[in-house]
Amino acid sequence: MTPVMEETSKRSIRAPHIMCGSTLSNWLRVLRRYGGIDVGYRKQACLITAVSALLAPSAWFERVWFSRRLSRTQIREPIFLIGHWQSGHSLLHHYLCRDPRAGYVDAIHCAIPSNFLLLRSLVSRLLRKRLPATRQADSTPLRLLSPQGDDMMMAGLSELSNYHAYYFPCAIERVIERSVFFDGLGDAEIETRMRRYHNALRRVAYDTGKTRLVLRNAANTARIRQLLRLFPDAKFVHLYRNPFHVYVAERDKWRGLVEAFGLQKPDYDRIDACIVGIYKRLLCRLFEDQSLISPSQFFEIRYEDLLSEPLQALRDLYRQLDLSGFDEARDEFERYAANPSVRLAGTDSKITPEIIRLVETHWNFTIQRWGYRATDTRPS
Repeated sequence: MTPVMEETSKRSIRAPHIMCGSTLSNWLRVLRRYGGIDVGYRKQACLITAVSALLAPSAWFERVWFSRRLSRTQIREPIFLIGHWQSGHSLLHHYLCRDPRAGYVDAIHCAIPSNFLLLRSLVSRLLRKRLPATRQADSTPLRLLSPQGDDMMMAGLSELSNYHAYYFPCAIERVIERSVFFDGLGDAEIETRMRRYHNALRRVAYDTGKTRLVLRNAANTARIRQLLRLFPDAKFVHLYRNPFHVYVAERDKWRGLVEAFGLQKPDYDRIDACIVGIYKRLLCRLFEDQSLISPSQFFEIRYEDLLSEPLQALRDLYRQLDLSGFDEARDEFERYAANPSVRLAGTDSKITPEIIRLVETHWNFTIQRWGYRATDTRPS
């Protein structure tokens, strides 16, 4: 599947809630675990329940009908884009998915993760009429075939997805602890979650006809050990960005997504505190686990370098990871570089002295590691 650019105009109609395409059993598990739908959101919750129930028969039929073909589907050398959220993964994802060899998760996979093999055409027609022109978190154009993060897809298949923190912000700590860091989970629960993930990726590979998947999911930064067990030949690309910009971008993203999809009244002070803690824990986990990855399977890149010299950054990435196809994809990379569609949240936000003090206090370990300065806070 090549990245077909479907034009969408700005609409005032809101898109359906992402969880409308969840399996019914998963939606009920999520409600039990994180629920308590606040007044004002119950109509939305009823709609999710109704649509999930409506989709259940086709999900069962799809699972049975395609089971043999999916069991034969292979994923080879998947590329995992890791690092903290709002570090530039969307931009790099869009670049890498211009390579015709690349398969990726798109908006339809996220909208109906258990039904897209059967219902893609029908749901595509329905969503074109309701899809917003841009993503909730920033001004990046939102198109049905544009690359998406795979944890959005997994939210409809498992209670262990960080996206549930946007839907249930009153349970933010529990969601993050369980879904990102697997805290309190037994080996069997972790195995079940990773098996579901593997099966979901097989379905994407079958649907796209591509064995090399490029996968964007910041939560995978804490799952290096589990991913290497599933995919010993996996490649990892760690993208990092000025921590001051990451903080304001992450704060703005949370407000946008909770406002759009939250089912509980949020406490933004609580969310802001959680943002600070997640960053340190996630990147410390990565620094600990990086030694598990062979140097030929790991590449690290600054977001600012990707912005200023995208072709050189991509050439270095392909060379370090021993990936074929750079020369064949170069024209596509150049065309995208001439008019990139991705624009990160937080680029227009003012970085105040209070934000500088907060980031320097809590995230100084990355400021020092990567050589950023408090005075280097120009928009990026």
